[in-house]
Amino acid sequence: MFQAPPTFNGFDPITEPVEVFLQQILRYFAINDIEKARWTVILDTLIEEPALTLYNTALTTPAAAGGIRDDVNGLADAAYDREMDARYAARTQWLRDNYNGQNQQEIIKDLLAGMFQGMKEDPKTFYLRVTVQARRAGYVGDVMNTMVKQTFMNGLHKEIAYKIAEQPRLDLAPTVELATRIWNNTNQKSNQNLTLFPQQVAERDGNYVSNDPRSRPAATPKQILTNPRWYDEDEFQPAQIAVPQSAPRRGRHQQEAPKPDPEIDDLAAHFERLQAQMIQLERNQYNNSYSRNRSNPRNQLDPRTSIIRGTTKSTWPMRSVSAAEN
Repeated sequence: MFQAPPTFNGFDPITEPVEVFLQQILRYFAINDIEKARWTVILDTLIEEPALTLYNTALTTPAAAGGIRDDVNGLADAAYDREMDARYAARTQWLRDNYNGQNQQEIIKDLLAGMFQGMKEDPKTFYLRVTVQARRAGYVGDVMNTMVKQTFMNGLHKEIAYKIAEQPRLDLAPTVELATRIWNNTNQKSNQNLTLFPQQVAERDGNYVSNDPRSRPAATPKQILTNPRWYDEDEFQPAQIAVPQSAPRRGRHQQEAPKPDPEIDDLAAHFERLQAQMIQLERNQYNNSYSRNRSNPRNQLDPRTSIIRGTTKSTWPMRSVSAAEN
C-alpha cells in the first residue's frame, strides 16, 4: 500500500512542530527501505512554501556566510556515504534551528506555564503532555525535571493537589504515581468502562445485535396478493399470513434510566438556592413597601370609596328618586 511522505511548510511551527515532521520522514524511510544515499534528495523535495524559499537560499549560500553546509562532490564508496550522512544531518539541524529555535521555545515556555489537567484526563496523561512540551521548550536534565514537576503540580485538580500536599515530599516519578492512584480511587466508574468487552460496550450504547433469532424484534406480518379462480383476473384480494413472532427481547433495547451526574446535580442545586433567594428578596421588598403604605395616612383610602380604573366611586347606598321626593 502506497504511503505518501510527509511534507513541511513551516507556516506554524507551534501546532506543526518540525520534530514531528523529522520523525515521520524517518518512519517513511524505514518502511520503504530507502537507502541513506537518497535521504538528502528526498528531504529537499518535501519542503514546501513558505519554508522552501528560505531553505533553498540556505542551500545555495556558503557555510561561512550562514548557509547550511558546503557539499563535497566527486566522492565514492565509504567517503560518499559519509558525505551523504553529513548532508542530511546538516539539513535537519538547520530545520531545527530555524523552526524550533529560541523564538519558538519561548512561546512554548509560555504555553507550558498555563497547562492544566483536563476534566476527564488522568494525571499520567497530563504528565506526559507536560513532559513533551518541556522537551520542546528546550529544557534538559535537572532543569527539565524541576519545570515538569512545577507545571504538573500547578495544573493538577485542586483536590488531588491537596491530598499530595498532605504527604511527605516526593520526587517527580513517585508524585505522578501517587496522583494517578488518587485519581483511580475517585474515578472507579470510568476505569470500569475500560474493562468492558466490545459486545458490552455496544449493548450499553444500544447498538448490539444478537445472532440468536429468539432475541430479535418481532417481524411485521406480510401481505400476499392472491388471485382465486372465482374472481376476475384483474381483481386481487390481499391475504395476511401470520408469521410466528419470537419472544420479545427483555433488557436489550430498553432505554436505560439516565445516570446521575454529580456536576449537573450540583449545578441544579445552585440554581434552586438562587431561585429561593430571589423569591425571598421579592417578599422582603413587598413587605417593606406594604409597611410604608400602612404608616402613611395619605396612602390609606376611605373604606367607603373604591378605585375603579383611576376614578373614585362612592360606595354609599343611593336613595331612590321617589324617596328623595318624599
